[in-house]
Amino acid sequence: MDLFGLIKTRDNLNNLLNDISLKQDNYTFNCKYIDNTLSVCGGSDLSLDNCFLEDVDYVLFLDGIMYNTTLKDLINKIKSSKLDITVLNQLIKQIDGEFVIILYCKKDLSLFLIRDHFGTRPLYFSIEENNIVWSSRCYKINQLKKHSLCCVPEERLIPKEPYTSFNGIWQVPPSTYLKICKGNLELICYNFWEEGDYNEFNLTKLHDCIEHTLIQKFTMGCKEIAIPMSAGIDSGILAFYADKLKLDYHVFSLVEVMGKPTVESKYIYKRIDRLKNAKSVNLIKCNNEEYEKALAEIYKPRYYETFRKSTGIIPIHTIFSSIKEKGIATVIDGTGGDELFHGYNYREQFHPVPFFPENWKKNNMFYSIYAVLLENTEHVERAGRFFDLQSRFPFQNRKLYNLSKDLIVKEIKKWPLRKFLFDKTNYGLPMKPDYDSKYGLCMDHFSKRKAQADIRLAFCKSHNITNYPHKQPLTCNLIPR
Repeated sequence: MDLFGLIKTRDNLNNLLNDISLKQDNYTFNCKYIDNTLSVCGGSDLSLDNCFLEDVDYVLFLDGIMYNTTLKDLINKIKSSKLDITVLNQLIKQIDGEFVIILYCKKDLSLFLIRDHFGTRPLYFSIEENNIVWSSRCYKINQLKKHSLCCVPEERLIPKEPYTSFNGIWQVPPSTYLKICKGNLELICYNFWEEGDYNEFNLTKLHDCIEHTLIQKFTMGCKEIAIPMSAGIDSGILAFYADKLKLDYHVFSLVEVMGKPTVESKYIYKRIDRLKNAKSVNLIKCNNEEYEKALAEIYKPRYYETFRKSTGIIPIHTIFSSIKEKGIATVIDGTGGDELFHGYNYREQFHPVPFFPENWKKNNMFYSIYAVLLENTEHVERAGRFFDLQSRFPFQNRKLYNLSKDLIVKEIKKWPLRKFLFDKTNYGLPMKPDYDSKYGLCMDHFSKRKAQADIRLAFCKSHNITNYPHKQPLTCNLIPR
């Protein structure tokens, strides 16, 4: 789904959403206000009741999915809160899902643009003179008024958010909403990640929570699921727990790059031999043809609109293209396991990130939630959106974080997840890499420097420019420190 809207602050949101009509053919709501539109678009399998709701007092739009509530329940709770900020923050904080929510209160003419805890879904905004524009797509804002291109940070551990490649277009940060009321704008953080004690060994509650989350995200509203499986721990949990439940799931594994087997392919084949109930196993190659196809598509308007340096976007594009061809609508991805359970080889490099709250004093590793997690989630979400697939992230769960933050930190990366794979699935005896190695979508056998240069060239071609821009982005004084 794509969300798009524009309001004029001088009119104090008068007549916003005053004439709602529905086009059944493409699931577009034309919400006429000040001769502009807010559109919510979805595929043919989308339930209209799940993305839009209006009553006497409120209008709600949902881009994404909520696992523990419905729009009807949510709007009733919002009514009870009377839009008290403290109560509203607690209400939003309890939602489990991947979502952007647009909430409009007719009584006091206030609008709330809400992004989920981990920032799985995009939400852009721009302030143009006395206009505020928001969208789930950067290019839609840019269509209203052309914005110059700018350079965004490229350091591996520093997120490109809240900035984009368009000067003056920003993202609403994760765990935050933009409140617009009577011409006033305010970014409000509704969820602060709390510091843990790091002294817990017992995994019972954690593993129970993982099982509950997996079942919920595997089964809610979908008949079949696709699981991209590497030789890593996160994707192994997804595949072998789905196998244990005997679900209708399909495995997609990258085993060849540039004509040669990946370094993890031999372990992927061994894992595949252990799976008993997979509906299909799809072995994927990323060679020159797939490489060139990815470069030709990754910067199309409905894909990456902001420059991305990571070479991981190429194999992800190839895998999601294969999932689309197979006709499966829902993808379950393991992004988040590394961030919640400290799975990176460069743990010591994490540190507080500008423009995001400084939550962790004793353990900087959790700052990966504001850094590489945003980057890696975006790779999966944008590829899914481009191919009309819904991406779900079981490890990006607030309850899961609250349990993981107290666990003791060991030298063994992701030790709680390794225990889950061994004890809670039908995995069998661990293989040697399962004890301490880290694997994930390998892009072997080609030059990383060349790939990054090709990705940059693809960005330039998509915007009809010769050289990558070096202009620094405009700051936004709304972004909280």
